Amino acid sequence: MIKSHGGMLDCSKYRAFQIHWEDGVISLVRKCRLGKWLQILSWKDSHPRPVRYIGVTTGSWASSTWKFNQDVVEDPDSKRILEFETDMQRGLNYYYKHLTDFKYELGHRTSITFSVKACSDIHVALLSRDVGACDMYEVLIGGYANTLSTIRRGKNGYNFVTKSSSPADCNAFKSFKITWDLGLVTVWYESEIATWHFLMSWRDPKPINVRYIGMTTGKATSGTWKLQL
Repeated sequence: MIKSHGGMLDCSKYRAFQIHWEDGVISLVRKCRLGKWLQILSWKDSHPRPVRYIGVTTGSWASSTWKFNQDVVEDPDSKRILEFETDMQRGLNYYYKHLTDFKYELGHRTSITFSVKACSDIHVALLSRDVGACDMYEVLIGGYANTLSTIRRGKNGYNFVTKSSSPADCNAFKSFKITWDLGLVTVWYESEIATWHFLMSWRDPKPINVRYIGMTTGKATSGTWKLQL
């Protein structure tokens, strides 16, 4: 079992948390300042059991008030959607379209959520720099003709983790979330509205300082992308 440090609760304010479970991987995520979600704990059960019901309590130490599926009124400007295309590329190499080209600033966030309509080979680069060769994580979703997803360190690098899956769709937008914090790169997919499922994860013993994002569908196909600014 694993544990984390305290200091996450507040007697006078609500604090927001998410718990994810998929394929035996249980993850705890909390909402920090500026709306950023930060993964706190993650543990894989070698003998997972199906989860069908939920119970909550504050035990014998405190009373509490809980809220679930809270409707939050947001600034309309925060819902601006960026949409762009990535074309099928020719030649021996493939190139990323950097989100800074669209005035997208990642800042100090450690996650990105996006939707993409493509037949296969959804590439996302988590970059330490915005120009030139640099340290990067490469997340490939639905690669190898939409049969396999993987996480790499470096462009076309070694596949540190692979997952047999067919998450891409030629005709419909599919939503994904990638998180990275303290070197733990995790990929989620949305099966229903606001229902996220674990796809794969890998922990880098020497974490990269991710500051920029690149996206492409490589040499395999064209794609249409959407993400919230």
